[in-house]
Amino acid sequence: MNKVAFVTYGRIGDQPIPMGMSDIQGQGKKVFLLQNIGTNQKWDEWRQFSQELSTFDLVVTYLGCDPEGWAVAIKFIMTVANKLSQSKILIVSCNCDTVRKELFLQKVNMTGCNRMECECGGTETMELLLLDFIANGTVGVVT
Repeated sequence: MNKVAFVTYGRIGDQPIPMGMSDIQGQGKKVFLLQNIGTNQKWDEWRQFSQELSTFDLVVTYLGCDPEGWAVAIKFIMTVANKLSQSKILIVSCNCDTVRKELFLQKVNMTGCNRMECECGGTETMELLLLDFIANGTVGVVT
């Protein structure tokens, strides 16, 4: 994997990686970071993400059950639903309200996406996945 996007309405740990696209020095890899999209509108980064969408090897997104974040996550998933193969999407999700999440994924025909369970908020898991990509070029079990 050479180009991965991490998108969440929350945050991704405490990584000093800037929003938008970043080159991983000397490794030929690129990472796109879009976080806190539920609290601040990140229109420039969102536009860049939309333009680059088809070029990502994998898009990792968090799907929680926070009422405000849920709306943002739904909008994001629906944006990528028909523009990217489901094999290139990893949905990281806590086990809260799993029936509602599953029904939503069925409704938008996204049940074929890769999935990973995490803690509520997904902050730690998203950070571990980001660090895995930087160090190894993999994202959890998705290679």
